[in-house]
Amino acid sequence: MKVISRITSGLGNQLFQYACGLHVSSVLDAQLELDTSWFDYFQRHAVKRKYRLDRLNIPHLNEYARGTKRFAIGLATVNSSWIAPFAHPFLKSLKLELRSESKRSVIDPSIALPPSNKFSILLSGYWQTCDHFLKNSALLKEYFRPSFTMSQDAQEWLSRIHSTQSAFIHVRRGDYLNFSGGGLRMHYYEVAAKTLESLMGPVRWHVFSDDQGWCRENLGFLGNASYVSCSSPDNDIEEIQLMAACKGGIIANSSFSWWGGALGDSPHRHILCPRNWWGSADSDYRDLRLPSWIPIDN
Repeated sequence: MKVISRITSGLGNQLFQYACGLHVSSVLDAQLELDTSWFDYFQRHAVKRKYRLDRLNIPHLNEYARGTKRFAIGLATVNSSWIAPFAHPFLKSLKLELRSESKRSVIDPSIALPPSNKFSILLSGYWQTCDHFLKNSALLKEYFRPSFTMSQDAQEWLSRIHSTQSAFIHVRRGDYLNFSGGGLRMHYYEVAAKTLESLMGPVRWHVFSDDQGWCRENLGFLGNASYVSCSSPDNDIEEIQLMAACKGGIIANSSFSWWGGALGDSPHRHILCPRNWWGSADSDYRDLRLPSWIPIDN
């Protein structure tokens, strides 16, 4: 039996999808394989995403299927009314049981139940919960290290981070500006910064963002701040590692900085996060927060 995890979207989501697959395959003592067909056939992001797990320290990284079969498997997981009637019989013919995410960022123990008829399991969703990380946190911290030597830029930033009372702050803008509840209000960052400094004392802020120009103009309240930029093709992986190296931090409502907060090893590390992930009371997403994290009203 196999557990096949469908990998999609940006780096942060890919890490969640791998973590979910690792958890389910560990529970069921099954081989984990990855469906990466989304990157070739199905992505519709304005910013083209790349498959990134092959740049990490993950052993036995097996991809499921090739060619026409690979395309068909991906097509069967697309949320479409005209595809749905054909998807289930097709997957059944391949002895695959599709398990789709029923609600975002809510822990669902049923995804790790044994499959019927000894079928393999195909996982399709974002799976953004802390549960899958906590089940294998030591392994994932090892697996999610880069498999390459970090760039000179990143190594210099890492040296600075290690030599100071460092804290990171992540501001996600870009595509988040295109939908309601995406970008966090400035009030969140101001309150979070004051709270973190009350816990850590004076810090050297390290700002991570997809819009550093905006941050330089609007984050003056931080005072002692550096604006982190890595120019290598692996800058996304490097920036998560740099956030993880900081002694504390403030995440955005983004899976990218979620992992920057989760992968750190500093003892008694303070991580602050938005209480309501998308800015409304019905977007609490408490299953997404790690137990030690401090929620800040946004």
